[in-house]
Amino acid sequence: MIHVLAEVCVAEVDRFLEAFVAGGKSIRTRHGCVKSTVFRTQNPQILTILFAWSSREDFVAFTEDPLAQESMRAAGTLPPPQFTYLDRALEIDG
Repeated sequence: MIHVLAEVCVAEVDRFLEAFVAGGKSIRTRHGCVKSTVFRTQNPQILTILFAWSSREDFVAFTEDPLAQESMRAAGTLPPPQFTYLDRALEIDG
């Protein structure tokens, strides 16, 4: 499993969140997405999303899928999202 941090600029947060759940979830799941957590930032148009994905290859296939790209456009994603691959260095409770 890998984790990916995405920074997404959106036209309207509510519109994006609705599309992220309604249409985007099935596309992400089909490509191996295990979990998504969306965070608001100080800028109301920028969302940060933490993804858990089955593999890097599955994530790349998702980003290249025309249905995923169309879903992002329909959700009001402005420029292309910025993705950062995260390698777990340590995990502890508390």
